Amino acid sequence: MNSGNGSDNEIVWAAVFALGSPTAIGAIRASKRLHWTQKEARREAERWAEEMRLGPLQWEPADEQSVVDHCGDGAVVLRIMLLPG
Repeated sequence: MNSGNGSDNEIVWAAVFALGSPTAIGAIRASKRLHWTQKEARREAERWAEEMRLGPLQWEPADEQSVVDHCGDGAVVLRIMLLPG
């Protein structure tokens, strides 16, 4: 998985926190700005988890472009996005 090191300016990361069942999820928080690295996106999501008292997040790879943490009825997803070229 590409961790994003800022050298490829077309790759950015975003974080989304969603609540709901596996068939109907609605985002309650999403990055207001994109991040150059996965580490920066993780820090944003971990601040949300702290504010919402969710406990520490345990990241698992979901696919080649995202990592996820399942917490109760929600999930936090970090996802690669490509900027228009």
